[in-house]
Amino acid sequence: MSNYRKRSRTRLITAIGLLVASFCSAFILSFLANRSTPVLSARLTLIPGHTIVESDVTSVKIALASGNAHYFLGNQNIVGSVVVRTVEAGELIPNSAITFSEASLVSSTVPISVHSYDIPLNIMLGEKVTLYHVGDPKISSDITPATLLLRGAFIVGINSKGQNLGGDISLSVSIDASQVSALIDATSTGRIVIVRTRG
Repeated sequence: MSNYRKRSRTRLITAIGLLVASFCSAFILSFLANRSTPVLSARLTLIPGHTIVESDVTSVKIALASGNAHYFLGNQNIVGSVVVRTVEAGELIPNSAITFSEASLVSSTVPISVHSYDIPLNIMLGEKVTLYHVGDPKISSDITPATLLLRGAFIVGINSKGQNLGGDISLSVSIDASQVSALIDATSTGRIVIVRTRG
């Protein structure tokens, strides 16, 4: 009889413990939900050089124990800013991924055509590149040494249909607005060589 009472008491204590744990879990979840903070998240992948529009972002509630200052809160307006680091779809948008710098905001997207052998293999959207100008005997008999055209351009569009055929590839690059004329002039006097920038 004594053993039976001990087993009953043990089961009762266990049941009470489980009940208390259940209440504690519910309380903790409710507490965290109430502490959730609206933070901006990317609706789609944002690539460097892209100017953010309203449809690019959404506000999501998430519980962040600390470090809220590293992300844009849901009530902050980042429309018109420029992406400087790739943000994947669904990812929270960190402060370091975009800029409001006036120099970066004055950017333009320029379409250019380059030979398939003048661009690195497997170049991807959002990559930072350097552009060089080289002479092309098909365009001009006055061949000059390769010259640095511009740094800090971003690939924002690629049409590589002609790459496997050894033809031209159509690119869209995001550059400083002040460099547009120089780039267009360069395409009319020679070839543009794309160099992948590391770091």
